[in-house]
Amino acid sequence: MKTSTIKLTLLSIAFIGCFGLINACKKNSEEVDKTCNVTFILNQTNAAGDTVNVAATAGLLVQNAPVPVRTGYTFAGWFTNSADANPDPTKNTAAPKFPAYDIANKPIYLDVILYARWVK
Repeated sequence: MKTSTIKLTLLSIAFIGCFGLINACKKNSEEVDKTCNVTFILNQTNAAGDTVNVAATAGLLVQNAPVPVRTGYTFAGWFTNSADANPDPTKNTAAPKFPAYDIANKPIYLDVILYARWVK
């Protein structure tokens, strides 16, 4: 009889311990903010309208990205590196060191600044 009481007590302790672990591993029910701020630098000047901020949801494609236009130049993509963006195509003709960020096919996961690259 003593053995069965000890076994029952140990079983109860084990059950309570497992239940406590399960509760400790539950996810918090608070909603996580998944908003990412995407800053688009259009022409790399200080002119009004040069910077456009868009809110995006982490893990999704950017919606409402600006359509860059610069008279006399061709838009060549969005870059995370300002040096690759080539703000003055007449002076800097070097090829970019990193590939363009493909906002049409690549989701955003963090806040980011994207620079427009222009070619003459």
